[in-house]
Amino acid sequence: MKRDISNDSTFLDKIILGPILILASISFSTYFSFYAFRYNEYIFYLFSFIGLLFAILFYKTLICLKQVSIDSDFLIIFNFNKEIRVHRSDIDTVSEFSSRPFVIFIKFKISTPFGKTIVFEPEQHSAIFSHHPTYFILKEFIDKN
Repeated sequence: MKRDISNDSTFLDKIILGPILILASISFSTYFSFYAFRYNEYIFYLFSFIGLLFAILFYKTLICLKQVSIDSDFLIIFNFNKEIRVHRSDIDTVSEFSSRPFVIFIKFKISTPFGKTIVFEPEQHSAIFSHHPTYFILKEFIDKN
């Protein structure tokens, strides 16, 4: 039985919100960089660096999102173009990053078509200083014999 553990808004975050935020961060940093360049050269580099940093952050947390489901012994990963199945014994570690959006990283023992690490956004959770329930679901899934 297939169980979806990803957030329903993954498509919107990946396809719409991610590119908009990347373009906005690059646009604002470019505008403020050239505006600040008239006054101080170092502020130009600071705004450029901050814009690049935000663009990388949005890419890593939004554009790279996958849709993840659990089947009996397989993790089903979908990137809205291609679907793969990875056996639970090939999962190495699960970690989480409590940002907004909250994301979970899954690292594999083997290389997959999506790489050795994937990131997905689990279902919404309101607690801030605790592990996400999906984190425990994945840990239990990995440890299942």
